[in-house]
Amino acid sequence: MEKKYFIPERLPVKIDYDDLIADIVSANKALSRLDALLSYLPNPELLGRMYIPFLTGQCFRF
Repeated sequence: MEKKYFIPERLPVKIDYDDLIADIVSANKALSRLDALLSYLPNPELLGRMYIPFLTGQCFRF
């Protein structure tokens, strides 16, 4: 039985980063605005703790 190896397709020679850079800049701006808003809270850790039960599923008990 002959073994066949996976050979991936060649990567593109030129990658257009213009769209990617615009998305990264937009995400950076959004994170900066969030950071500025969190700086006004007296204890921002409480906001994060409020959502932990929703993420872990602990708030849904049948």
